[in-house]
Amino acid sequence: MSVKANRFAPLGLDVEKSAADFHKFFIDTTAGVRALTDAARNPAFRHLPEDDALNLLQPVDQQEVISLITSLPSKQCRSDLLPT
Repeated sequence: MSVKANRFAPLGLDVEKSAADFHKFFIDTTAGVRALTDAARNPAFRHLPEDDALNLLQPVDQQEVISLITSLPSKQCRSDLLPT
């Protein structure tokens, strides 16, 4: 399978791969992770006291959200479908 130029694909991405190849990648990856973690202990969870709850959030208005978002730097990468 060759690499074809595609303006929507990151450099080096093989756009000739099929959906079956894509599916197999995730199946194989999942199987690999399961094999590596099979002997691991189960996670331990604990309940947080009520006074540790995240309850310090305050409502914000639309203008504050817009102001925060527009103050962020404009960033993009070659794989963005719609560059900003």
